[in-house]
Amino acid sequence: MLPGCAFGQATQKIPGLPNVPIDATAEQAQQAVAIARAGKKLTPKGWPNGARVAVCISFDVDNEYLADAPPLPVPMSAGEYGATTGLTRVLEMLDRQQIPASFYIPAVSAILHPDMIKEIQKGNRHEIGYTDGFMISAVGGKCRKRKRSC
Repeated sequence: MLPGCAFGQATQKIPGLPNVPIDATAEQAQQAVAIARAGKKLTPKGWPNGARVAVCISFDVDNEYLADAPPLPVPMSAGEYGATTGLTRVLEMLDRQQIPASFYIPAVSAILHPDMIKEIQKGNRHEIGYTDGFMISAVGGKCRKRKRSC
């Protein structure tokens, strides 16, 4: 069992929901997925200004990685570059093209770089979401280790 890993979900029997076997037919897969669908399709008949598609641009602004690691200069400087230089460059490019974007920021990144929040809000075009708890954790790396040992 791999809790927290999308491809390592534990197999469990839930009343009323069929487990889909690895050799499922197309019909079995379609029936299983139909049970979990979230309602009607939300695709509009037409997009604004005659566009053929819609695109969501989002950024995970993680900055310095502190969880489960000593604060070493090289990883710290890479994270600091993202907050002090990289973000500014991304925002300038988005503003030049008048593209709105979403920025997802863990609390510790906002604490370490409060000006970053003001810079994102300055253009009045972007949204900010809170993500990953207080700081980024190594859950992804631990999942990969567990997957390899299975």
